[in-house]
Amino acid sequence: MTRYVIRRILIAVPVLLGITVLSYLCMRLAPGSPIDLLVDPNATAAEIERQRHLLGLDQPVVIQYFKWLGQLLHGELGYSMRSSKPVINLILARIGPTALLAGTSLVIAYVVGIPLGVLSATRAYTLWDYGSMTLAFLAAAIPNFFLGLVAIYVFSVKLKMLPLGGMYDPGTRPGVLALTTHLIMPALVLAGAQLGALIRQVRSAVLETLNEDYVRTARAKGVAEQKVLYKHALRNALVPIITLFGLSLPFLVGGSVVTEQVFSWPGLGTFMIQSIGSRDYPAIMGVTVLIAIAVLIGNLLTDLAYGLADPRIRYE
Repeated sequence: MTRYVIRRILIAVPVLLGITVLSYLCMRLAPGSPIDLLVDPNATAAEIERQRHLLGLDQPVVIQYFKWLGQLLHGELGYSMRSSKPVINLILARIGPTALLAGTSLVIAYVVGIPLGVLSATRAYTLWDYGSMTLAFLAAAIPNFFLGLVAIYVFSVKLKMLPLGGMYDPGTRPGVLALTTHLIMPALVLAGAQLGALIRQVRSAVLETLNEDYVRTARAKGVAEQKVLYKHALRNALVPIITLFGLSLPFLVGGSVVTEQVFSWPGLGTFMIQSIGSRDYPAIMGVTVLIAIAVLIGNLLTDLAYGLADPRIRYE
């Protein structure tokens, strides 16, 4: 397994490099410039050119990319053009809230989705199955921003049970209770985006394994139904579920942008939108690199988890 991990890491290096090249070129091809927001509209041409020189924007794009790449190889992500602060510090300040939101939504999705998928498979083509599938299709079809707005209207505006947004109440001392109440709605909305695919995937995988010979043999031996279901059927259905889990990791890092915007959650998604709006190139690239690394690590962990779920899989 060690050789396999080393080989995957070596393959990931040129992949990450290619992602940074494409991202940098696409970012620079987009209309607009940070100068438009940093310089007074009434500034002279000489002042604008001086500011461009200070930011290094007067150099060819290739030179700018290699300068940024050199900083990345030294473990730095440059300085934000908007705040003049190190990008790495800005990202570290935002990664905690995003990890909390993403992790909570992931736990909710799997705690709810796996039992519903298993029950749908064991009670296939019954009212329970139809109800679970309806919930799955609704969760997959309703956009995050719409579900978030509905949740705010119902639970914040009408019922006044939960706060409108943010991570803490302004002017109050941060606490676990305040954080929990602010976390409930965005975590549930973000979990809903994963719940639909998870229920359908678990149902399909378990339904397929229930027809295998080893399941019928276990039942014929008098093994308890719960043990047959969770020890034999569900365990052998884990490979597609693990695949879905690996695909959800990069989504949770980069795909929570809409949810964070709707609930004013101070995470990486909000930071990314602010950076794009201000054409803050170093900040945009910093978040892009983080998302790319999350994708590569997620794929690697998924492949390694296959071997734990299915002993027949070998890496050597």
